[in-house]
Amino acid sequence: MKSHSGNESDSKVFKDRMRELQDHFNMDTDRIWIADSKLYSKDIIEGHKQIRFLTRVPASLKLCKDMIEDSVSLSQWKQTQCDKTFYRELEQEHYGHKQKWVVCYSTEGLNRSSKTLLRQAQKQRVELEKKIFHLQAERYSCEKDAEAKAEELIKKSGKYQKLTLEEIKKVPCYESSGRPKAGVEADHYKYQVILKCENVPLEIQAHEKACFVLATSVLELEAEEVIKTYKQQGQVELGFRFMKDPYFFTSSLYLKSPKRIAALLMIMTLSLMVYTVAQRRLRRALEKHGDTIMNQVGKPTRTPTMKWVFQMFFGVNLIEIRFKKVKNTVIQGLSEVHFKILKYISAGALRAYTLQDPIA
Repeated sequence: MKSHSGNESDSKVFKDRMRELQDHFNMDTDRIWIADSKLYSKDIIEGHKQIRFLTRVPASLKLCKDMIEDSVSLSQWKQTQCDKTFYRELEQEHYGHKQKWVVCYSTEGLNRSSKTLLRQAQKQRVELEKKIFHLQAERYSCEKDAEAKAEELIKKSGKYQKLTLEEIKKVPCYESSGRPKAGVEADHYKYQVILKCENVPLEIQAHEKACFVLATSVLELEAEEVIKTYKQQGQVELGFRFMKDPYFFTSSLYLKSPKRIAALLMIMTLSLMVYTVAQRRLRRALEKHGDTIMNQVGKPTRTPTMKWVFQMFFGVNLIEIRFKKVKNTVIQGLSEVHFKILKYISAGALRAYTLQDPIA
């Protein structure tokens, strides 16, 4: 475990940590480095010719954008057998590596991107209509000024709305007050901009936004294996969720000193290790014995989280009764389910809750 300043570059941190981990664990060349898009930088990829990586390509990369646009326009997708992910695979040479690129999208991702785009489009439409209202309320001394102001707003209209200049209206102006008499010519003229605002269809943008590109230097990996392997880093991400979970009250501690922050992170990392080992042991034991415990909604499961198991142990109390020089210790609130969980986690955990001598 190592903590870094939030202001440090992710790409630099990845590069340094890869070197340290490689040296520390004496990793063989068959290992695959899996990370998010910050791993895919020219400095890292070109500087580690021998590494086997699997990472997400940054969406800001022009080559990535072009590939997504081509894939959406061609619409030649294959579907994975394990889930609702669609993909298109291509071979690519980039940053000095021969790579396999897999363009992916899912129906869930498409639903999310559609909702996000619709929300952004609605927000942009409200802001744009305000600007149109103020612009159309203005009167300009010449047609050229009016056209220039209209073009300025059209350029800033954004990608969700299409603005067009419908008309530059000639507005008569009179120096005398009141309503002008019929047949009286205007003293001079001013010009008003009339704009038309239309929503841009979001379907293509939603498909493009739902897509992402995975790149790997391990060419022998099948596209479905690339997707499955990349998604496994979600297990690591769950660890970060553990550290930030309000259930463990970490955020309630205010620490100013970097040393104390690093110390707290070390404690949380060690806690995460114990948490993960206990969860792994319990799940493996349940699978081995074909057994289950009830989850939060009362359904049997073989993959409970330790967070839920901790909640199940609320109400289990250690009571010490002292009378003169005699002390009696009792654990209250244990049920058959508790004993089952403790037995599956480890013999040491069971001894601790049955108050047996650990040496015996």
